[in-house]
Amino acid sequence: MKSFIALFFIVSIFLSCSVSDKKKQFEWHVSSLGGGGFIDGIIQNPQDPNIIYIRGDVPGVYKSIDGGKSWALKNKGLTKGWQHCVAGFAMSPYNPNVLLRVSGEARDHQLFGSIHKSIDGGENWYEVCDKAGFFGNGDLKSAGEKIAISPFDSNFVIAGSLIHGLWASHDQGETWAYAGLKGMPIAFVAFNPFVKDRLYVAVASSKSLWSKDYFTKDSLIITNSKLLLSNDNANTFETILDKPNFDLSTLVFSATNPRTIIAASGGNGILKSTDEGKKFEPINTGLPKGASVSFVTINPQNSSEFFAVLDQLPARFHHWDNVTDVPVYKSIDAGNTWQLVKDYSEADFKNYPVYIKDKQWIGWAISRIMVDAKNSKKLYMANWYGVSVSEDEGKTWSGNFFKGIENACIENIVTDALVPGKAYFVLPDHYPLYTEDTGKNYKQLYDTSKFLHSSALVTSKFKKGVIIYAAKDEWDPQTSVIMASDNNGKSFKKAIVFDNRMTVQALREDQFTPGVFYAYIDRAIATGAGLYKSTDWGFSWQKMNLPLPAYIKTLPYRAAWIEDELLSVTKGQTKNVCGTNQLLCIDPHKKNTIYLGEWTEGIWRTDNGGASWTNVSKGLPFHTDTATALVDIKADETNAGVLYAGFVREGLWRSNNRGETWQKIYPLDNSIFNASSTVIAGNNGNEIYAASEYLHWSPSPSAIMYSNDRGKTFTNIYDGRFGAVRWKGIAIDKNTGTLYGVTCGNGAFYASVKQQ
Repeated sequence: MKSFIALFFIVSIFLSCSVSDKKKQFEWHVSSLGGGGFIDGIIQNPQDPNIIYIRGDVPGVYKSIDGGKSWALKNKGLTKGWQHCVAGFAMSPYNPNVLLRVSGEARDHQLFGSIHKSIDGGENWYEVCDKAGFFGNGDLKSAGEKIAISPFDSNFVIAGSLIHGLWASHDQGETWAYAGLKGMPIAFVAFNPFVKDRLYVAVASSKSLWSKDYFTKDSLIITNSKLLLSNDNANTFETILDKPNFDLSTLVFSATNPRTIIAASGGNGILKSTDEGKKFEPINTGLPKGASVSFVTINPQNSSEFFAVLDQLPARFHHWDNVTDVPVYKSIDAGNTWQLVKDYSEADFKNYPVYIKDKQWIGWAISRIMVDAKNSKKLYMANWYGVSVSEDEGKTWSGNFFKGIENACIENIVTDALVPGKAYFVLPDHYPLYTEDTGKNYKQLYDTSKFLHSSALVTSKFKKGVIIYAAKDEWDPQTSVIMASDNNGKSFKKAIVFDNRMTVQALREDQFTPGVFYAYIDRAIATGAGLYKSTDWGFSWQKMNLPLPAYIKTLPYRAAWIEDELLSVTKGQTKNVCGTNQLLCIDPHKKNTIYLGEWTEGIWRTDNGGASWTNVSKGLPFHTDTATALVDIKADETNAGVLYAGFVREGLWRSNNRGETWQKIYPLDNSIFNASSTVIAGNNGNEIYAASEYLHWSPSPSAIMYSNDRGKTFTNIYDGRFGAVRWKGIAIDKNTGTLYGVTCGNGAFYASVKQQ
């Protein structure tokens, strides 16, 4: 059956082409810049230590087969975008090719999730449970694992939902049943590997859940921090710890004394119990006073040796004076005393991406440290950006350039009109990145400003070397800026600063007059949001007349809905990866004609450079459904008057008369399709590419639909092997034929196109 489906997929691609065009084959590749987010879990194959898996809050699961030097995405089989938000995973102690993962999200005041299984080392995954709820990018994501396989019974698996209770399997994770504790916020589950049937379940204090308001439809029990113990495979539990503000994040068990447990407990530091967890005492000698401990682990080859990492953020967020930049600690006396592994210098860290400016970034939000299963001198350390590897017990570290796992939740991508093979994209946590080799590798655009989170970019088709980009100082910003360069990014000038939480949503170049650019600014209109124009290559800007009706006070009009519920990377991260640079369109055929879109309220056109505007939304599906939102406007550069509009839920629409009338072109069967980004290319504009991302409120499959007959027929050219990636932007290099795709969490991709 699988072979038949694969054959059908290949054949359908070829049959979709018109007789006037040569047939095309699309082959997808992952660029060197992979996905990312917070890397908050790491496990190793004990039989082959070169095989390591990591989980992230946005990208899913990645695998290394070379001891952490490089990483490859392993999400094949996932069908929903939130299934990439992994809250926990486990490897079978009986067969390291058997893996389980739990994932989930919160929307519509509900928590939901899935459990997936792989029997081939993560190459393929299939869903085994869809009843439990997890929050892969929310509370407790960096606590211990939410799923565990019994070390004494290969059939028994336990998983702890955030509030949907325990779930148990007695057939190696194939089927699942509810096992109690509903409403308790479960932080992690852990078997004692040295005592048969002994299971611990850690429950977080409900007061510590910052996201509790996001799932008010579910029943959350108001509770203290708890530690529950079962000695009969979760049939019954004893509460052995019940205290406020005592949240545990890790348990480590002693091989020499089964009653001894070492625990990490946030602000309580490192704790020790000698009575199976009924009573814990602090063992923080040598640790900075009051420091928060992220994680503690044991050397599997030496039961007296432990490593711990502290929760540290760069100074621009938070900094404890008594905590070093890279807080890695070691104990050689079973945790009784601790010593800093090293007072690191910059020279101790090699092979990191250019945006890692100093050691403080390497120590930012360290979530895990792991000792190699067979080489006690080798350590792995995971943080917000990637995984570092040490070959000398933590004295020096290599980032291996974070190959394949750089933090990359991307907003949009644009190609350089004058330089074949060159394209740029923008993303939170980074200055813009660019490729000069058709997407294989990316570099960071040079800049020294504090405006790190890029949101939009444009280059000039008239003057080589002109780059204008927008960024903000924080993702939920107080201040944004437009930066301009006329020397190919060697230096930038701060052209204009926007306060009052404004963000640059799009940047565009005038198609007729050199030096003229436009910027679309969102947030409160009364404090400056709207449309801006530059006539000097982006180095100064003036506000223009805005066409929107008086009832629209903010951009977006339904800002909270668009930026926090419908499009954001995760609930609670307002405006994070909502998609940018697509709601402003400059007509390439008619001078002074501009199109401006508002997510839920309409499209407006000016034919006189902004002096007056006309609403051109008649016939478009605004207000047809709660989830309906305009996310893209594109003009056909070959055919005058032809305009495309991409909608969440309602698909792709086309106008042949500059927006006066519209017709839906995909899909035509009333199925849901989120046209997240569109490209018009080919001879006479006959090629159409429309990318789709899965959204909770609009469950469209992850796809890139392709037509070579101006929309009469479409074929999905995304093969699905990377999972349910959330496509945020696509672009095509008209000189090389390369199709670029960028995603929310899984980095950048490119498709090589071969004529046959």
